[in-house]
Amino acid sequence: MTDAPLLVDASVLLPYLRGNADGRRIETHFKLSERGENVYLSVVTVAEILAIARYNHWGDARLQQLYRLLENVYIIDTLDTEIVLAYTEFYVEAMSHGKGIGQNDLWLAATAKVYGLTILTADTDFRWIPAQMLNVLFFRPGEGANIDDDQAKTQA
Repeated sequence: MTDAPLLVDASVLLPYLRGNADGRRIETHFKLSERGENVYLSVVTVAEILAIARYNHWGDARLQQLYRLLENVYIIDTLDTEIVLAYTEFYVEAMSHGKGIGQNDLWLAATAKVYGLTILTADTDFRWIPAQMLNVLFFRPGEGANIDDDQAKTQA
């Protein structure tokens, strides 16, 4: 487990909220419930999770679990000049190298860079980003809560 402050991606947050085998492995390895102020979400991730919850008609119990989690993490708004500028940097980097990355992931990368956070994700869209630009920990669903050591990017 790393003690670095984590910016959690929706690809990790969803199984964590579901409490399935991957969610339990995430908790066992990364101890999100014990990190307190060291767990961050982008407002973009919050919107993504809330949209998924609404679309899938989550019940009251599951929504309450989500709201409790949201009360206990720090949510970062992307309406910040530094984040917008970092977004453009990642966008240009991706386009100039022909790499595909979703818009939400670009916002997440920009937020992590500006705040000096490590992204915790199961999303392979982040693999092309050079380690000097961004710290990323990869969770491999179905294989345990292993950091993808071959391609984990850290500057520690």
